[in-house]
Amino acid sequence: MLKKLGKDVAIYGGADFLFRAAQFVVIPIYAYTLSVADFGILALLTVSATLLGMLLNLGVSNSVQRYYFDPETEESDRPAVVSTGLAQLLLSGVVTIAVAWLALRPFAGTLQVDYGIAWPLVMIALLTVFPDQIAQYCLDAVRLQFAPLRFCAIAIVKNMLGVLLGLWFLLRWKMGVEGLLLGMLISAMAAVPIGLLMIRRDLRWGIDPVIARKVFRYGYPFVLTGAAYWVFGSMDRWMLLQFGT
Repeated sequence: MLKKLGKDVAIYGGADFLFRAAQFVVIPIYAYTLSVADFGILALLTVSATLLGMLLNLGVSNSVQRYYFDPETEESDRPAVVSTGLAQLLLSGVVTIAVAWLALRPFAGTLQVDYGIAWPLVMIALLTVFPDQIAQYCLDAVRLQFAPLRFCAIAIVKNMLGVLLGLWFLLRWKMGVEGLLLGMLISAMAAVPIGLLMIRRDLRWGIDPVIARKVFRYGYPFVLTGAAYWVFGSMDRWMLLQFGT
């Protein structure tokens, strides 16, 4: 038991450490290639996408993890929990991205003039949120299956591929912020089918209304706490953008 636990911890922790180390290593490259204003734009779009992702998720991942091993949940009902959570995430994703696009489109000119944020950058950031949340949901579901190698495979595609593609677009094609965001979008989209394949044993067609209500009621308060943490952690990004422009 302890040996298996140690192996799982090493794989989960190693995957996370590898991604964070890669992010740290590329900072000097970003600093050399991007201007202060570009840094501000990248940080603002990234941190805004994080908030949108929390709204889109509605705490579904937390709820599924809570009810998957609930004593009242039979093992045969666990696929219904995962499938219902995924269905809610898909529905929420379509609605959230559509509303965000409609809300931001009238301000495209203002974003360009006042902050130097071109509309294509906003679109790429918006489009990344949806597949990124689905891929993250798959990562959380794989954890429930105690499958660290599958987790590692999804994480490498979702995270490391994004860093490598971003660097390629940035250095080879001189695409700047757009290239970094495009790398994130492509890697997130690539991770989705892999993630769904990895959790296929817990996927079923249909939604359980009872489970759906439980998942929503338990999950949505996490949006409020997450938003508060987002405000606290994003202040420096806003300041960087303001001073950079």
